[in-house]
Amino acid sequence: MVALAVVLVIFAYLVGSFPSGYVYSRLIKGVDIREVGDRYMGAKNVFLNVGPAAGVATAVTDFGKGALAVALVRAIALPEPTVIFIGLAVVAGHIWPVYLKFRDGAGAMTAGGVLLMMLPIECLILAPFSIFALAVSRKT
Repeated sequence: MVALAVVLVIFAYLVGSFPSGYVYSRLIKGVDIREVGDRYMGAKNVFLNVGPAAGVATAVTDFGKGALAVALVRAIALPEPTVIFIGLAVVAGHIWPVYLKFRDGAGAMTAGGVLLMMLPIECLILAPFSIFALAVSRKT
């Protein structure tokens, strides 16, 4: 069981490392998103500098990485500590992507996907407050 958990944590890290904003920006517009706009690979920068479709795809992919990793581990009924480590690993992979020399990720969308799968009721309760705070502060 421990060996399976270790393999799944490594796999989750590698999935989290997929740099969706970088890949979509290269494929759609041929740019390195880390060299334009605010120089982050996040959905906002991709949306503003590559286009709405690429930005939405980046957001969905980044969020989906976290949600899917936790959902799959829960589906095979592994113990809760393993689920937590999987969630941490997928977020760590996004923040420190092996494919980009361990640099340039932020992790907010991926962490959001993890949290939604781990604490769905709490996330739904807090969502209106988060949206209000974003609207008032105009920060993303």
